[in-house]
Amino acid sequence: MTISRSTPAPGAIDASSAATLIPHIDGATVVWVTLRVRPAEEARFLAAAATLAERSLATEPGCLQYDIVALDPAVCLYGIYEVYADGTALAAHRDAPHYEEWEAVALSFFEEGGVSVRMGTRMVSASA
Repeated sequence: MTISRSTPAPGAIDASSAATLIPHIDGATVVWVTLRVRPAEEARFLAAAATLAERSLATEPGCLQYDIVALDPAVCLYGIYEVYADGTALAAHRDAPHYEEWEAVALSFFEEGGVSVRMGTRMVSASA
């Protein structure tokens, strides 16, 4: 499976320079994953993703948000939007037993080349 990770565009604003432009910068670490699921694996994917989301929110104090989004269910296209307090919280997520369980089965769910992972810094939170 190919996983693509985004890199900042030339001249893009990073979190440290953005703080001067947006005085109430949030600074949380955001992970946005786009997934093209094999139709035969859709039910298993949804069950496993829901379990991962529930356990992440219940047991990881640094996991602030974990949403599974139906982008286009007709073609089994889904998104996962995760928000962590910081990079340390994201690292704790990736070290959690429920994440290891997800990793053990996740590759079987996706079309070849059907995973894209992007990471960034949340600039403004809903409470700002």
